[in-house]
Amino acid sequence: MNVFFLYDLPLGISFLIFTGIFATISILSVLALRPIIKRNWGGRSFNDEISYFLSTIGVFYGIMFGLQAAAVWKSYQDVSDRVSNESSAIAALYRDVSEFPKESADQLKQKLGDYTYYVIHYAWPLHRQGIVKTKGTHYLNLFQKSLYEMEPTTPADIALYSEAIKQFNNLIELRRARMTSVSTGIPMVLWIFFISGALITIVLASLFYIDNLKLHILLNSLIGLTLGSVMFIMVMMDRPFRGELAIGPDSYESVYSDLMVGHVPQMEE
Repeated sequence: MNVFFLYDLPLGISFLIFTGIFATISILSVLALRPIIKRNWGGRSFNDEISYFLSTIGVFYGIMFGLQAAAVWKSYQDVSDRVSNESSAIAALYRDVSEFPKESADQLKQKLGDYTYYVIHYAWPLHRQGIVKTKGTHYLNLFQKSLYEMEPTTPADIALYSEAIKQFNNLIELRRARMTSVSTGIPMVLWIFFISGALITIVLASLFYIDNLKLHILLNSLIGLTLGSVMFIMVMMDRPFRGELAIGPDSYESVYSDLMVGHVPQMEE
């Protein structure tokens, strides 16, 4: 859904804009349909019939809406777990290579530190803009080249080297999963379904005939605010790296500050 400008606004303002649109539609729907109802229905009330159709549609739409909202939350949590697992893989790999002979260990630690620094200070700001492509692959390729050039000889070194290779492969997989999560989201066809369902619900609620116009406007506005609020949360969490609810690089920063003490980044332009 192309509402990316909302991610760049303060959370409170974007919430007011999003819910305000739905509330406004609810109010305008009542005001637009009320004269038509009076003119064509001759003052008769069809509230029972409208209530039946609203309940029927509400059941199917509510189930789909609720399931998708739960799926968005679960997806957000899954991405958060992947990010945490990737930082843990970096920490485990850093500890493994620290036990290599000093010259090789210093070289590998430097390159892994460069990668971690790049993720925190370069890749994450790009993710916040919805940009997937970064130079992280380049820094991992440099690390991989140095790692694969090693030739362990003793059984202990061979075992440690095998564990480092395993952790490195795990890191590659987790990084790929993170990169994929930057641009994935709810398909447009589902957004069309949810928005259409919300509008149909608002229109059906507007067809009720309530003598007190102010009460009708208030009730319809609350329906619009409820639908808008849930959809706003879905939009904010649909892109887990964007907006004020975005997942941050905190776990990487923790690894960098705790393990890579004294690291001097050597970044390439």
